[in-house]
Amino acid sequence: MHKREIGWDLVVINPPLVLGPTLQKPADPQSLTSSLHQWYNKKPNTVLCVSYCYIDMCDLVLAHVLALAKEEAGGERIIVAAGATTWQESCNFVILQFQHLFLSGFLPRGNIRIKKEILFEYNTAKSKRILNMEFKSFEEITRDLVLGMEGRGWMN
Repeated sequence: MHKREIGWDLVVINPPLVLGPTLQKPADPQSLTSSLHQWYNKKPNTVLCVSYCYIDMCDLVLAHVLALAKEEAGGERIIVAAGATTWQESCNFVILQFQHLFLSGFLPRGNIRIKKEILFEYNTAKSKRILNMEFKSFEEITRDLVLGMEGRGWMN
């Protein structure tokens, strides 16, 4: 109604589970952001089949910067998500890439018989069309996440 009187425009960036490096310097895993804490915690078998969508923190930051720079983003609600997977699929990838964490007993295997069944996935067409976003892969995000936590001594 008063669009011509307002000197600014609103853009809403909607991310799913945000993974990756944090700006904070948490002292221990219990001090992690809620997304990272959720990823770090061990999952019971009943949760391993649950799917989730994800984005890397750096991609989310880039989406905010691009939304500020692109006039066509004004007035839009934009979903940003790199993809979807299951908790068991996350375990399977970490098993293959970081076998020592499973051999040491730190991380459980979960249930490798659980099939990857994605129950939902977000439509990210606007983020690609308006912001020209290309997201980091699940493998890259997960590898960086585990290496970061391992580097802090949290996966011993």
